[in-house]
Amino acid sequence: MVVKLRAPAIDGKANKRLIELLSNVLKLSKTDIVLRKGHTSRIKCMEINAEEYTVQQSLKKAIDKHL
Repeated sequence: MVVKLRAPAIDGKANKRLIELLSNVLKLSKTDIVLRKGHTSRIKCMEINAEEYTVQQSLKKAIDKHL
């Protein structure tokens, strides 16, 4: 999945915004979403503390809504 953010990649602001965005879309606490790899890279590896099916369905719904 590709996510484009407007937050600057300075002092981790873009990473924090990505976690906020996923938290809102997935209806999870920010503490349930952890950036595992890619702190300074454009490609991120996120760990999400939720059922895989639920995450997939929530992301699909969000994508469909914005297309």
